[in-house]
Amino acid sequence: AGFADLIVYPNPTNGVLNINFGTSSDKKVISIFDAQGKLIKSEIVTTNLAQINVSDLAEGTYFMKITNGSQLTVKRITVVN
Repeated sequence: AGFADLIVYPNPTNGVLNINFGTSSDKKVISIFDAQGKLIKSEIVTTNLAQINVSDLAEGTYFMKITNGSQLTVKRITVVN
């Protein structure tokens, strides 16, 4: 299960990651993990469009987990400097 209308862009990114949930405006938790599974940052979002600043992250691959309690999805994101 996941978010049917989810769009994450730009990917790769060097600054702000835009997350568009389509029509979903319920509360969501967005967590970003590094390749070793360590939690890097987490934010609670209550709108259908979120922005996460990743310019402070080192270059590499990260995993973004998004959940609203009943749905869960994981997206791979790439940070470039």
